[in-house]
Formats: sequence, structure tokens, C-alpha cells
Amino acid sequence: MPTFKITTLGCKVNQAESDGIARNLLSSKWAAVQKGEQADVCIVNTCTVTQKASMQSRQAVRQAIRNHPNAQIVVTGCYAQTASQELKKIKGVNFIVGHGKKDSIGRMVFADDLKQPGHPVFIGDELGEDQRFEPTYRLVFPSRTRPFLKVQDGCDAFCTYCIVPYARGRSRSVPPHDVLTHIKQLATAGYHEVVLAGIHLGAYGRDLSPPSNLEAGDAHPRAGARC
Repeated sequence: MPTFKITTLGCKVNQAESDGIARNLLSSKWAAVQKGEQADVCIVNTCTVTQKASMQSRQAVRQAIRNHPNAQIVVTGCYAQTASQELKKIKGVNFIVGHGKKDSIGRMVFADDLKQPGHPVFIGDELGEDQRFEPTYRLVFPSRTRPFLKVQDGCDAFCTYCIVPYARGRSRSVPPHDVLTHIKQLATAGYHEVVLAGIHLGAYGRDLSPPSNLEAGDAHPRAGARC
């Protein structure tokens, strides 16, 4: 049974996506290591919203390499999406995975045809206009008492100082009926609170047809859910 460890930097969306990666690996019969144990695969889910966040992401990658010398090192997240060339300079990194390929991590790390000894492999795509919403919201990490439900990703603002649209793409939303369906599933599973996560929750639903928002009657998360 392969073992894994996930290190997460940054926002609640990153945390939600790390939970999704973990749930995906657990469902494939992987095991999460306890603190101090060695892992077969170390996944670092990075952030790049500031220069400090980028620096901390690099530090976390190097720490994973030091602490797990025999592990496959997988770097994903926003810094991996925007600075793959910088990550390729760090000796010991095996895979650099873009946002759109996170659900493939469990399969790719043991795929011999992907490995290039001594050279990190980048697996990802440019974020285009047709970027789809990654359905990590369907996956719940069972140890969390307040699960994150990712309902929105990306941003359309393209502020001069901000890298987020280039790291995450344009704003994309989960349709309201899907949000409510998953909240009900979480309530049935015994969860009393749900944390809605998004890069720009204020933009939720603007990309949908017809447009919606979190205050709309058909989109409001009833059934005791808390945003």
C-alpha cells in the first residue's frame, strides 16, 4: 500500500483541493502517513499570491525533499502552474503538476513512461478561456469536521498587481443545484457545517446561464450550512 503526505500552503481553496487529492488517494487504497513517518509520495500544494508565499512554497518543497529522501516529490498548486521553470531547478523534484491534472497524481507517480530520471516532469496545460471547473468539490476528506466545498475558482479582475488570474484562470462556478445537492449529501453524511470556498466568491454565478449569486433564492445554501 503506497503512502503519502500532503503539505498545503495558501487559501481555503488550496485546502479544499488538498482534501480532494487525499480523498482520491485514500479511495485508491493509499495510506496517509502520521507525523514523523516516511512517505512514498510527498505532495506540496503551493501558493504564489505574494513573493513571500512563493518563497515559502520553495522552502516547503526543499523541506519535503530533506525529510523524505526516498519519496517521489510532487509539486502542484498555483506556484507550480506559474513557475514550473523555477521548480525544475530544485534537485529532487519529480513531478510538477498543473491545476487541471491534480486528479491524476495517484496514477502518474508510478507510471514508468512519464518518468525522466534526474529531470522533473511538468504535467499540465495553459489556462485558457475554456478552462473547466475541477470537480474536487465532490470529494470530502473524512477527518475534517467542517468540510470545504469548493464552489468557485478563478478571477476575471486581472488587477495589475495580482497573479491569481494567471495561476487560476477565469472565474468558473458550480451550478446552484449542484452546490445544494452536495450540501445535502454532506448533511446526510453527518456534517453540520460546510465552508464554501472560492477564489472570488463575490463573483460566484456570473459565468452561469442564467447568472446567479450566493444571495439568489435558488442558490442560497439552506439546510443549516454555514458559509
